[in-house]
Amino acid sequence: MKISKLFINLIIFFFIFFEAISQEIEFKASEMDVKNDGNIIFAYFSETVIPEKNITINSNKVKYNKKTNILVFKDKVILTDKDNNVIVNGEEIIYMKDKDIFHSIGDTKFFIDSKYKVFSEDIYFDRKLKTIYGNEYTKIIDEEKNIFNLKNEFRFNITNEILKSKNSEIIDNNKNI
Repeated sequence: MKISKLFINLIIFFFIFFEAISQEIEFKASEMDVKNDGNIIFAYFSETVIPEKNITINSNKVKYNKKTNILVFKDKVILTDKDNNVIVNGEEIIYMKDKDIFHSIGDTKFFIDSKYKVFSEDIYFDRKLKTIYGNEYTKIIDEEKNIFNLKNEFRFNITNEILKSKNSEIIDNNKNI
């Protein structure tokens, strides 16, 4: 009898716990682990939704630290930001929810508004400033097939489409037309 009451209380706790989480972050996962008194959540083969930001992230692994408000997505990450019309593919993406900044570690591909393709690594996306920036070699291809080879530090504002770079090369494919 005590075991069944304990089991029922645990089920009720998890429903309340996951309902509280779902208001800020929703996990649709094949498997989940909750640790550290509910402050750390691991989800596997997950679709993670952040409704208030209109963001969906698919990944094989995600770790959410409620105390720091940081989510770490690993292994075949696909981020879709519907508000900014941005899709990001990478192997590891860290989301600092309080700052509203994504940091992609390793090879990364951005697809922006069907106008730009960005290929880089170790790149940041500041959603508040609507800016992508980084310090590594980056290649941007626009919808007219122009290629921007950015050798190091760059900033690209996706709203007003302003690109700033310290050392770059532009290949204009429309020169010969």
